[in-house]
Amino acid sequence: MKHYCLECGWVASTEEGYTGSQLSRKTIDHFVETAHSIESDTRSDGVTVDGAPAPGSRTPGL
Repeated sequence: MKHYCLECGWVASTEEGYTGSQLSRKTIDHFVETAHSIESDTRSDGVTVDGAPAPGSRTPGL
């Protein structure tokens, strides 16, 4: 899972070793500090934007 800023080069991801909770906290902190818009490569239902299940997500029916 990766979160990235739409206005600057800020990026954070679970591939860097952050847990989901840590990633969320870093994302919120960046938004509060900068008021920049943040995007994610994963939808709230745990599916990446390319349609694949996100690592560690639960996919219904599997």
